[in-house]
Amino acid sequence: MSGKGGPAAAGVLVGVLMAWLGVLSPLGATPPGRLTAVHSPPALVVDGEVTDLSILIGCPWSSENEDRRRSVDHTCDLTVTLWLRDGRTGTFTPIDLEAKGDPWLRHYVVRGTERLDGSAYWFEVTDKSSGQKVTLPAEGAAHPFRLWVPDPEHMTRVALPLAEHEWKTTAETVAHLPWGSGESAVGLSVPPPGADGEIYGPQSLDVAPDGTVLLLDTVNRRALSIGHGRPPSVLVEGLSPASLDIAADASGALVLAAPGGRASIRSFGLDGTEESAIELPLEQRPTAITMTPAGVFAQSLATDMWMDLSSASQDKNSPGRNAAPVESPGRPVAGGASLVTRVAGDELRVAEIQGDRIIRWWSVTDPDGTMGPLMDVSVDNGVLTFVTFEAGENSDEFLAVRVDKSGALRSILLDAGGAVAVRTNRPIRIAGNAIYQMDPSSAGVDILRYDLGGSE
Repeated sequence: MSGKGGPAAAGVLVGVLMAWLGVLSPLGATPPGRLTAVHSPPALVVDGEVTDLSILIGCPWSSENEDRRRSVDHTCDLTVTLWLRDGRTGTFTPIDLEAKGDPWLRHYVVRGTERLDGSAYWFEVTDKSSGQKVTLPAEGAAHPFRLWVPDPEHMTRVALPLAEHEWKTTAETVAHLPWGSGESAVGLSVPPPGADGEIYGPQSLDVAPDGTVLLLDTVNRRALSIGHGRPPSVLVEGLSPASLDIAADASGALVLAAPGGRASIRSFGLDGTEESAIELPLEQRPTAITMTPAGVFAQSLATDMWMDLSSASQDKNSPGRNAAPVESPGRPVAGGASLVTRVAGDELRVAEIQGDRIIRWWSVTDPDGTMGPLMDVSVDNGVLTFVTFEAGENSDEFLAVRVDKSGALRSILLDAGGAVAVRTNRPIRIAGNAIYQMDPSSAGVDILRYDLGGSE
């Protein structure tokens, strides 16, 4: 079995880098003459599993030959070194790597074996033809990648026989928003008759600590605020049509947009006033954002790593580029912990990490099929809750699962047909003791709330 750095993940990384270099700008997301490297760390490797550490490298290209992507201008003379430390202490040992692939897109793989918990590593890439050097991560030995190897003694292992663990909970409709552009409506983009294309609606939602739902109405270029007992209202207007995600906390909201070759994260107060902005280059392009007491974090498209943007944030009127953010494999949560996840085949692994230690971890298997993509996950006082997407021949559903401290499991299937018909980015969120879902239909969007405290 391979982790995120295995053969399947290598294909994903190739696709990501090709997207950077061939889709998101005329010839490349990186400027002419720039050396590019991508690495996605493997997640939650179990003792005895063989793990691949792979790195993709895009050689510099010349702006004078934009019509010849694989010309000699894309070749480089590379030296790639993996610095590896087994265990939590000691020195890093250099390992020189050999390339695979064509002269332009280089794929380096380290065939690993069983490794110790806490093993750390970083990469050093040098192009001798241009003199450029790239270090991954940027801090090198000061903040290396880690191989998290869970301890079986701290594992909770459960399976998913759904019929035996039906969760008795029903949906509460928090709000219904018809399609349209009015203050209490939400936008829908439909391709013209006979034209190819997808139907787009609201892209994301999040829930503030007081239960207020923030909805990213991308088509109408705004964010809506939906509170209990009051009609929806416009929080922010004039957002980018490329807005992807929204995050909320007690002080306001963040909106992530990724137009063209850059990404921006804008911060707004409870009155809709813009307070700050963060701009990131494409190689750090995020797909999701979250707010915690520790700061603002964004998930990287290329590596799935979470970037700490607290050091990169700047006032909207401040000039200049931001510092490169520190990346970590886990999504930060309350209490200073983070959650590292891995979906492989019929298994989902989730670990709660504090500092450089795994506090507890779960292995959830689905003996009847492949585990679907992970939509959201949370850990609260030792209780795991997650939602995956289950694609079926006759219906599409979200599978919501809760595992308590004793390992007892409850699960429920939620209709996901609307989220499939109308393109969304983050249609479901776990917030406190509830799951919130955007449920599009022909009449508009329902915001549904499922109470997680229901009895079995």
